[in-house]
Amino acid sequence: MIYAFGWECWRRINCSQPVRAVFPVPLGRVQAAARGLHPVVHLRLMKAGNPYAHLILVLAGLTSLFIHFRGRPWDATRVLGVAILVPSLALWFLARLQLGRSFSVRAQAKQLVTHGLYSKIRNPVYLFGSVVILGIILYIGHLQWLWVFALLLPLQLFRIRKEEKVLQEKSGDTFLEYKSRTWF
Repeated sequence: MIYAFGWECWRRINCSQPVRAVFPVPLGRVQAAARGLHPVVHLRLMKAGNPYAHLILVLAGLTSLFIHFRGRPWDATRVLGVAILVPSLALWFLARLQLGRSFSVRAQAKQLVTHGLYSKIRNPVYLFGSVVILGIILYIGHLQWLWVFALLLPLQLFRIRKEEKVLQEKSGDTFLEYKSRTWF
């Protein structure tokens, strides 16, 4: 239910609709939590393309995961999951900040970002986002979810190729030169 709430909030935020209007029927604690978020999170902050909106949603989801799985013993897999999750989440957010207004859900070539993490890695949002998912799977300890991770990777590569095609059409030789000096 929390994941459905998060997805609906994400959809509404990207459509610039207020979070408080997510569900038309009462949902008990989930709806109360949604109403509780509204005064804290200003609507201008939650506009589509704002990296802080993305961070708030990701942290809300991670918090719910940490709360749900808090009783699980701290074995090597769980520690490894947190060790992977924390730095990759920080790098994902940094990459998202550096992307700025060039972020879009669909492949669009607003501008070619070549500074910061993007000076060494072409797709740090995809890379670190995938590593965050791996860290989550290891943290929760349900290793059978690794098959979902394995299915996610080709989808991410498909999206990367689509974005690179759009960027190459817009930037031409500049993108090819950038691609030759960066990794992934």
